[in-house]
Amino acid sequence: MSKILSSFSVEIKLLRRSYWTWLFFFLSLAFIGYTFLFFMQEKDPGGMLVASAFVVQGGIFVSLLLGLSLARREQITSSEEIYLSLPDGFGAKIIGKVAALCSLLLLFLVSTLLMLYAFYLQADVATALYKQAFLYLVMYWVVPFFIAGILGMVVGVWIKSKGVYALLLLFWTLIGPLNVSIYQLPMAVTGVNASPVLHFLNLGQTDYTAPYEPVYGLPLESFRWNHRVLFLVLVIALLWMLTLLKNYGRKIPIKHWMMLSLLVGVCAYTTINLVDSQQLMISFGKSDSLDDRNYYKQNQESQLQSKSAFRINSYEIDLQTKDSLRANVKMQVIPQEDTDRLVFTLYHSLRVTKVEDAQAQPLHFQQLGDQTEIIFPASVKKGQSIEVTVEYAGLSSAFYFANEQAIMLPNYFPWLPAEGSYQAMRLGAIDLRRTPLAPQHEVEYTLRYHGPVKLYTNLPQAETDVWKGKVLNGITVVGGMMTETKIGTTRVIYPVTLQDMLVDVPDYFKRTHQALEIINQDWKLPIPAKLPETVFFLSTPTETNSYTGDIWLMQDHLLVNISQSYNLGGLQYETAQLEKMFLASIRSKETVAQPLDMHLILAYSYEYWVRIRQGESSKAVLTQLQESNIEAENREGEERLKGIMTFVEQHANDSQVMRKFFDEWIARLQQKPSLTWEELATRVSAS
Repeated sequence: MSKILSSFSVEIKLLRRSYWTWLFFFLSLAFIGYTFLFFMQEKDPGGMLVASAFVVQGGIFVSLLLGLSLARREQITSSEEIYLSLPDGFGAKIIGKVAALCSLLLLFLVSTLLMLYAFYLQADVATALYKQAFLYLVMYWVVPFFIAGILGMVVGVWIKSKGVYALLLLFWTLIGPLNVSIYQLPMAVTGVNASPVLHFLNLGQTDYTAPYEPVYGLPLESFRWNHRVLFLVLVIALLWMLTLLKNYGRKIPIKHWMMLSLLVGVCAYTTINLVDSQQLMISFGKSDSLDDRNYYKQNQESQLQSKSAFRINSYEIDLQTKDSLRANVKMQVIPQEDTDRLVFTLYHSLRVTKVEDAQAQPLHFQQLGDQTEIIFPASVKKGQSIEVTVEYAGLSSAFYFANEQAIMLPNYFPWLPAEGSYQAMRLGAIDLRRTPLAPQHEVEYTLRYHGPVKLYTNLPQAETDVWKGKVLNGITVVGGMMTETKIGTTRVIYPVTLQDMLVDVPDYFKRTHQALEIINQDWKLPIPAKLPETVFFLSTPTETNSYTGDIWLMQDHLLVNISQSYNLGGLQYETAQLEKMFLASIRSKETVAQPLDMHLILAYSYEYWVRIRQGESSKAVLTQLQESNIEAENREGEERLKGIMTFVEQHANDSQVMRKFFDEWIARLQQKPSLTWEELATRVSAS
């Protein structure tokens, strides 16, 4: 031990006396401080970390060189033979160097944390982010830098020639977060897709272009820890083996073989954990299995058709989330006609493992795509209440995550078996649209949760981790970097990093309520008369590229699409509330099959009519409609848009004509086939 301490002391003194050590140290802190300052000005405390890929790439390069320098110091001073002649001398020297590397990285971590926390304190950032930031810096900065340093030492001990620098350069390009970008051109030229291998070798951020996800928080899944532990143990084992060979040649003592065996066992254990599937926020080189866009491009229609209508009157849910979503769901189902089978909609990656009746007897089932058909041993009478228990597990959609870190399962997404046979999503010309599969009648729910995440839902909480109640439009379950507050009488559930957004929420609610009042005055739609009592601000995917801030409107709760940029006052600019509320009001399982263009034109036309009725001469809506150029950019499409607006202007004061026109348009969106521009032009002319 005295040899190790002596070696460590010498290495620390040499590092302290080196101008290069302090130059790189303070330049790194200066660059990091500038990056942190930029993102804090953008009020994005999570983004300042997820956007640090260039820091990680540079830190890996410096660590590789530092490790090489530490390993070669004795070669340069011609003192290596002295340490080799001493009992365990070379091993003690290597351990001292590793300890010195650890100390330097610890100093770097502490300095970075102090600077980061100073910014957080000044901006009054939620305390939940402090712990995540610490873990993120350890996982994405310190551990990769340490692995790179050890790797540099391995190369320094193993290779004596100047070719070592080329090898270090190769390692630097392979294990950093920019590796896919670096090898993009070679892959394109050779036609070899090495992306899966590069993703696995990457020790930094999976996707350096991805913004901070406010609901999910910083990606810190156990899979990523296991991944880095595997690399760490491998490089330590390699360095230890080279050290033993230097010290003992081929006569390595048994105690050291036992140590190496332990390291091999740790590698095997972490490898097994890596093989197990786990949902990651930014997919770890396995995005193809979760790519909804590709899936629904290839699977546009239901694979099992529902031949019998039924209603689900209650759900009793036991939900678990760790590496994936696991659920045991007991349902009370009432067929609307005599039948011996029922077809439910359940997201295709959630695989059913067991179906039982009320007597715990197994029922036959088949699952194809988003449909699961349950077959009864005998015909069930119309109106007869039957109990069905379904057990399933799997990876949820990449858009709607559920794992050890966070949960975002909105009511319209079929994470629970839903009535009927539908595709969970539909791919249009550009947009991926979600089918609203929430029930349209009162259903009783009991939700029991087993997992590490604190949940928020629109159900009343009955006891710890248990929620019960009857609701009209299904349940939304959210957890992660979330919190809640009261604004007036409204319960607001929002990401903890969006605290600056709250100042804009009252005005946003006022505009939303006004839009809801206008729609209720004009139409008799199945929507609430006032703003729902619970509002979720979530980073759900948008339904259209035409604008942000999509809304999903239910009787008892409202879902509002947001991003981290809303800290900068994004809600102030969400002024198209009438359009968004109207689109939310007419959205149904049938309308999502219609072209998105027909929905947007309808919403713009309706708002244009309302503006004229309110005495506004501004043609902002018309300009917006024309600039969006929903159809292809051609003269014919532009003329058709103008024709619709002209019709609205000419009949704006005739409420009967306008309501009939819009009623027929809404009804047509509920039908098949797809509404075309030619048919729409014909309807305008006929009206």
